Amino acid sequence: MIIDSTNAVMDLENDLMKSLMGISKPNFPIDNNFPWIAEAQAQINQMFEENIKEPLNILQEYKKYEYLLNVDKRELTDSLFNNKELLATKGTEKADIKDIRETILSFHHAVEEISNLSNDWIDTPMFRVQASSLKEKLANTALNIRNHLIAAVTKWSNDTVNHIEHTFQEMEVTIRKVPVDEKELVQIREFIKVSRDVTQIQL
Repeated sequence: MIIDSTNAVMDLENDLMKSLMGISKPNFPIDNNFPWIAEAQAQINQMFEENIKEPLNILQEYKKYEYLLNVDKRELTDSLFNNKELLATKGTEKADIKDIRETILSFHHAVEEISNLSNDWIDTPMFRVQASSLKEKLANTALNIRNHLIAAVTKWSNDTVNHIEHTFQEMEVTIRKVPVDEKELVQIREFIKVSRDVTQIQL
């Protein structure tokens, strides 16, 4: 680039004396044999290497949150609320409340961290890093995942409350029922025992 720029400065004879029609020549032709060419190129390369560090460091900080783009929020929700492996090992499809809380908080904190990671525009001595689009995309992705999980918690809570209410209503109807014979009496007693020892604990 240095050689091409220097050799592009041509003599002015053709402009001043149109009749000469000669071949334009560089005023000061140079090539790679000039010692200062290598020195200048080395200095330019060093300048770029030194000034690219800060922009790369900024981008590296954002790269820590690249995993957000690969999160499937529906699969994540299923792993917390409809986990077949948990059902087989622990008897429930839902993950522990503590695990759900920590998962939601991790995405909540990611939103805050990304929003405070840098300014939208970062000026360095040689480069300007435009981070606004990247920051917005990552923060919105984390926010959508967090909100999706919160909505799943809300749905699970509502379903659980409705299930408990329905179960107690059924218990009340069954317990209040007057047995017509000894068989029904035994069934009601067994129902009361199961309700007390099993159903209420599960609820």
